Amino acid sequence: MPGRSWERSSKGWGWGGMTKARCPEGMDLLLPWYVRGTLSETEMERVKKHLEECPVCREELKRVAQEMEMIRGLDDEVEVPWTLDELVKEERRARGLWHRLKDVVVVRPGPFLMGLAFQSAFCLVLIVLVFTYANRGKYVTLSSPSASKAQIVVVFDGNIKEERLREVLLEVGATIVRGPSPQGVYKLGFDKPLTREEVEKIVEKLKTEAGVRFVAPYGKE
Repeated sequence: MPGRSWERSSKGWGWGGMTKARCPEGMDLLLPWYVRGTLSETEMERVKKHLEECPVCREELKRVAQEMEMIRGLDDEVEVPWTLDELVKEERRARGLWHRLKDVVVVRPGPFLMGLAFQSAFCLVLIVLVFTYANRGKYVTLSSPSASKAQIVVVFDGNIKEERLREVLLEVGATIVRGPSPQGVYKLGFDKPLTREEVEKIVEKLKTEAGVRFVAPYGKE
């Protein structure tokens, strides 16, 4: 199904290209979280009550449940080629280092200019400091604050090139957590906690990608 994306904003949750009725109250948008049981107790009760009166959402609930069942197939995933995830991580680290150095390493005009050798040594020290600073966050201590990190699931088109796949992951700041499953499902994670609104923005962005066939939030916000 090349070029089809996961439609939500105009046609409800479902595979791109499928025309489906939308709930006039927009409650269908909460169904993925309802199925996973990650809504608040009040929201769960509100959706449950709404389902008794809305045939559109009842039908949509069946589809969402089927799709969530497919997502659970990640338990049967095969290993991701290490080169893909490592290349993404290396490229992200390189980009982060360059942006930090651009902000710090600035040769300012003045009456006393540093010699070339001193500048080189200065840059080397900065690089060491930047790498040390960048890696500090990788160590977890008992005092580190705990925070749940959002995840999403994506099915990429079989024709997408590895280079473009890496670019997509970099653009949304994601890394592969698990996958692909035999159905081609990837679970993606993020380096920082995200709000539901931020997850929605990433989902909306991925829907515009021709190489993405399916995308949906996964796990607790």
